Amino acid sequence: VGLLAIAAVWFFLTGETFRAYVQQEVVLRLENATGGKVSLRSFDLHFLPLRVQISDLSIAKESSPELPFLAIRTVEAYPHFVSFFGTPTLGTLTLRGPQLRVEVRPAGSTNIPQPRSSEGQELFRLLIEKLDLENGSVAYNQRQRNFSTQLEGVELSAWYLPSKGMYLGNFRHKKGNLQVGQ
Repeated sequence: VGLLAIAAVWFFLTGETFRAYVQQEVVLRLENATGGKVSLRSFDLHFLPLRVQISDLSIAKESSPELPFLAIRTVEAYPHFVSFFGTPTLGTLTLRGPQLRVEVRPAGSTNIPQPRSSEGQELFRLLIEKLDLENGSVAYNQRQRNFSTQLEGVELSAWYLPSKGMYLGNFRHKKGNLQVGQ
């Protein structure tokens, strides 16, 4: 009976229904945290080792017809659980082709989505043992810089303060390097 129960749980966790549920939760949490419209082309969940792979992730301001605020060709994450009650930890997070675009229009409006909450809220807190950003770009009003980076011991957190219309963030890392190009 025990072996049958283990097989049933394994079948459920590796099945399409569970994968679709996790994908939907990821999209909903990203939309709630950013206030943007989140889309992705594919979401794969693998076990042994635990790995999440997302293709063509984008976050855009819902009312903006422009290119998305954030687009990432591939996200690959290896989460591990230090504690169920502590800060989420990723062993490795690799972002391939991340593109961050900020457009400020003459009237001062931007393409940056805003969380829907009327109260200040922590958007996320995350620990990452190894962060790789490959072939990334940051653009501000059509001026673009390309970059790649490898960092270790990363701590990230962000808050949104709607009363001030601003974001606050905290970023720390123990060691790493950054390559910036034109």
